[in-house]
Amino acid sequence: MLNPSEILSQLRSNPRPHLLFVGGNVALRLCYLYQARLPEMLDPDLPLGYRPGQEIEVFGLYSPSADEWLELPQQTITLMLHNLRLLRLEEDDDSD
Repeated sequence: MLNPSEILSQLRSNPRPHLLFVGGNVALRLCYLYQARLPEMLDPDLPLGYRPGQEIEVFGLYSPSADEWLELPQQTITLMLHNLRLLRLEEDDDSD
């Protein structure tokens, strides 16, 4: 069984979209998008837990209803993955 850090590491090493199969016969389409630095100035809109100037990694979660990739920082996607029963991760051979 995979853990969240193994999944994120695999996504970083191969940025192509992957399918993450979780309990309940569900697959999530995930990918690594980019690394960014938050603004240096204190911004009241900065999410809790983030510091000005902090470098973050951004991952994508595909939303079929919106037909686009939702951008999630590593901290958020890690919390999401901890709450799922992770089964396996495969490269998505039907990617755009």
